[in-house]
Amino acid sequence: MAQGCTFDICNSIASNLEKHLKMKLYARYVPVSANNRSKLLQSGAIDKECGSTTSTRAREKEVASTYPIFVTGTRLAVCTQSPITDFSHLGSTRLVVVTGSSCERLISSVAAEAKANGKAISISSLKGNNEAIQAVATNQTDAFCTDDVLLAGAIASNNLTEKLQRVGKPLSIARYAIMLRKNDTEFSNLIDTFLADTLRSGAASKLGKKWFNTPELRYKLNSMTLSASQLSVKSFARPE
Repeated sequence: MAQGCTFDICNSIASNLEKHLKMKLYARYVPVSANNRSKLLQSGAIDKECGSTTSTRAREKEVASTYPIFVTGTRLAVCTQSPITDFSHLGSTRLVVVTGSSCERLISSVAAEAKANGKAISISSLKGNNEAIQAVATNQTDAFCTDDVLLAGAIASNNLTEKLQRVGKPLSIARYAIMLRKNDTEFSNLIDTFLADTLRSGAASKLGKKWFNTPELRYKLNSMTLSASQLSVKSFARPE
């Protein structure tokens, strides 16, 4: 069974959709990756992508997305004794990113600046967060770049809280959203409406306590996430 904050939100949306359509819906979970999630939506293999996908202008050319459900920033995971504390310290170091992730694109400007200063960054790509975080822990690389909340999750799930830390001012602000098929306006409007309905009861704070502010993760929802939730609530009303 799929688990996580976004899945809870998507399941709540599905329940509201059942009530609206007055019919039973059966959820089928399909594993996706950063490389294939847009293609699976476009082909009709999936109807919603419920993960940690950033809503960007580039993705808007291929898929639609809901209002933001979570806001985070791109940071670095390094060993606790590492001299790296920000992106400006990456010159002449090894960096790993996840293939198809936002950081894979964003890091190019940092790499270009380092190269101009004669300190090239050695960048490699791996398939997933766990593989990348283990590469840092075993000194196969010096830093791992991805969204801060994903770094926190990977560090906690791999029991590396004492060995690794998250550092750096955010390279960018990432707005997570549920991805939908493009040009399906009626379905997109329904999903946005039910998303607002899900958040209306204060679900953002409740889900934050359930999934993030735990003894293992110790990650509190930031004000941008809570503000994004309030925006969704104010923008939509439940359909008749």
